[in-house]
Amino acid sequence: PGEYFFEQDEGIKFGSSKQNVHLIGSGRDLTVLDGQRIAVTAAQSHPLIEISGTQDVTVAALTTTGRDNQDPANDSFYGRGGGINCENSTGINVRDCVIADNEADWGGGLYIELSEITVEDCIIQQNKACSGIAGGGVYIKSCNRSQGSAVTIKRSIISNNVAGTRHWMEADNTIGGGGIYVCSPSGSATDPLIEECIISHNSAVKYHGGGIYLDENSPATMRNCIVEHNIATYTHDPCPPDLSGRGGGIYIYKCSPVIIGCTISNNTSVMRGSGISCEPSNYYPSIINCTVAYNYGPVDVAAAIWAEGAWPTIVNCIVW
Repeated sequence: PGEYFFEQDEGIKFGSSKQNVHLIGSGRDLTVLDGQRIAVTAAQSHPLIEISGTQDVTVAALTTTGRDNQDPANDSFYGRGGGINCENSTGINVRDCVIADNEADWGGGLYIELSEITVEDCIIQQNKACSGIAGGGVYIKSCNRSQGSAVTIKRSIISNNVAGTRHWMEADNTIGGGGIYVCSPSGSATDPLIEECIISHNSAVKYHGGGIYLDENSPATMRNCIVEHNIATYTHDPCPPDLSGRGGGIYIYKCSPVIIGCTISNNTSVMRGSGISCEPSNYYPSIINCTVAYNYGPVDVAAAIWAEGAWPTIVNCIVW
C-alpha cells in the first residue's frame, strides 16, 4: 500500500520482455499511482501505465490519477491514454481499479488499440480528452473479436468524464464521446462488449455522444447498461446545425450496434436524439428490451430516439 509519485516522463511500462506479469495493489483506496498533474512542456509525457506489445498482464486493486499525457507538439505518437494505455497486446485484465482525474489527447482515462483486454469492476471518472477531444473516459480503436483483439468492459462505472475542453479544433464526424468513444478507421470492425455498466454524467462539449460515441464501423454490443445524465452540447453561439451536439446518451454513426436491456434516461442534447441518435442511411442498429425515457432536447425534434436515414429495429422497448 501507499501513494507513489511519478514525474512527467515516468511511469510503469509492460513491453515485450514483460509477459505474464501481475501489478496488484492492496486496494484501490490504498495503492495510488499519482502523476502529479505536471504541466506538459515537451512531447515526453507518458501514461502512468503503458502496456505495449505484450501478453498476459493483470493490473488490479489500485488507482491511477493525476497524469497529464497531452502532446503540445501534436505528434500522434503521444497523447494516447492518461491513466492506462494498452496497444498491440493480448490477455490483458484490468480489474477493481480507479482511473480518475487524468488527461490525454485521446482517451483521457484509458486508451485501447489492437488489443484483447477485459476491464471489470472499475471506476473510470473525471478524466478529460482535450486536444484530440475524443473519448474522455475510454477510447477504443481497431479491436475485433474474430481477429483476437476482443474488448470487454463489465460492471464498471464510467462517469463525469469530458471530451473537448481545451483546443477548439475544426470539428468533423470523428469527435466526441464524453464517456466512451469507439472507432475503426480502417479494416475490420471494432466490436466491444459493454455489459452491466453505468455510464453517467459525461459530457461531449463540442460535438456528439455525451455518454457514448460509436463511430464508423463500430458495431458494439451493449447489454444491461444504464446510460443516464449525459450531455452533448456545443459552446459556440449561434450553434451551427451541422456541428451541434447530437446523441446525449448514445450517438451512432455508420454502424449497426446491438443495444439490449439498457436504460437510457435523463440525457440532454442541444440537437437531435437526446437519448439515442443514429445516422446515416443503410445502417441498422438494434434496440431491444430497452427503456428510453426522460431525455431532453429541442421541442421540435425527437428527444428519445432520432434516426436520420438509418433504420433502427426497436423491439419490446419503452420509449417516452
